[in-house]
Amino acid sequence: MACCPDFAFNEYLQLGLETGIIELLLFSLWIGFTLYYGVRYKQTGATGAIIALLFFAMYSYPLHFPAFWVLLVFFSAMCVSSPVKQQDSYSSGFSHIGTFAALTACVLFFGQRHYYASYKEWKTLKNLIQKNDYKTAAEGYQVLYPQLSHRTEFLLEGAKCFKQNKEYANAIIWSRKALQQTADPEFYYIMAECQQHLGLHKQAEKNLLHCLCILPGKIETCYQLAKLYSDTTFYQPDKLKSAAYSVLSKRPAIPTGNTQSMKEEIQNLLQQTK
Repeated sequence: MACCPDFAFNEYLQLGLETGIIELLLFSLWIGFTLYYGVRYKQTGATGAIIALLFFAMYSYPLHFPAFWVLLVFFSAMCVSSPVKQQDSYSSGFSHIGTFAALTACVLFFGQRHYYASYKEWKTLKNLIQKNDYKTAAEGYQVLYPQLSHRTEFLLEGAKCFKQNKEYANAIIWSRKALQQTADPEFYYIMAECQQHLGLHKQAEKNLLHCLCILPGKIETCYQLAKLYSDTTFYQPDKLKSAAYSVLSKRPAIPTGNTQSMKEEIQNLLQQTK
């Protein structure tokens, strides 16, 4: 249902690919340690809850939501807590887990409290874009970049803003940054259009062809290629006809008015180039 999903629908696969094998092994050791003591201390409910969450994570992405991390930490603390006081050396360190978790939560809270002001300012910048005040908005996006560059939505809005403000170099830089986190074709379109304005037609073609390899059925990509090949400084009639044929022949699963307008524009483009 999603042409370009943001998640792998398997937390272990995504964790290993995005953070590395070492982090995946550390996470596995943590879970193994928790389940071992959960069984040992007969914490059946907490152990079963963690196992259920682990199965859930095999086919979805629950750990991308903070609430599931809170549950995982909570059930982990239950698993390593003995219901009966013991005098062995294993239980001596578990009494400090609650204190450690509380201190960690405080550190995380104070470390990210400044993000509230950044998100509030981001909302203001969205209002500026709606008013077509791209110059002021572009300056604001530059200021918020260090705090919000991890959000692809922020990078997409900023790249579009720079493109509208004819700051093509910045739009390309922001799009490349975003493509390290996502494969959203919209960033390829922004890069290609900006590179076309800068006269970098070969690079624009390369990016669009790469996007076409990722999503072969995307009509918008063929549409962008057709417009690129029709440029007078990069006119290639054979490639133009091939890209135009792809636009006119493809049938999207859900037809929209935007798709129909692209087809009509390509038809007019072909008539003008005859």
